[in-house]
Amino acid sequence: MSVNVIIHNNLWEEIVRFAGEETKTFFQMAKAAGVDLPVSCWVWVCGFCRSKIIAGKEYIDIGKKSMPLKDLEEDEVFTCVGGILSPALSDEEEHEIILQVRL
Repeated sequence: MSVNVIIHNNLWEEIVRFAGEETKTFFQMAKAAGVDLPVSCWVWVCGFCRSKIIAGKEYIDIGKKSMPLKDLEEDEVFTCVGGILSPALSDEEEHEIILQVRL
């Protein structure tokens, strides 16, 4: 049915909340919601967008756009390439993903 994404900064303050979209990464969805998450792709330094998954890991596709270039811990995702698993957006339930980013 839907996936709600909530992003907190490193002080646990909520910075943005939005409805998930199937074809976009977390970075793209946050940007559409008016928040620029930190990324370092543009300067060829991978890893700055590494974020901690607080809730909803089972709904996250860590390689939505492409596979991560660096290894991740089990509770991490790169917001530049990670997104939402398609089945989570098409079932009959409401889901929630909470990420903590460096801001």
